[in-house]
Amino acid sequence: MRWYIAENKRKIASESFEGHSDRIEMGGEQVSCAVTYGVKCGE
Repeated sequence: MRWYIAENKRKIASESFEGHSDRIEMGGEQVSCAVTYGVKCGE
């Protein structure tokens, strides 16, 4: 399994999360957003 929701349901956890990144793009009638996030060196 790449990732899972931790027991306290407040964070995403993984045993090997290194080098993961993602980009989410959203748009609506009056607003748009692009969010990029990732994990590098355990941070």
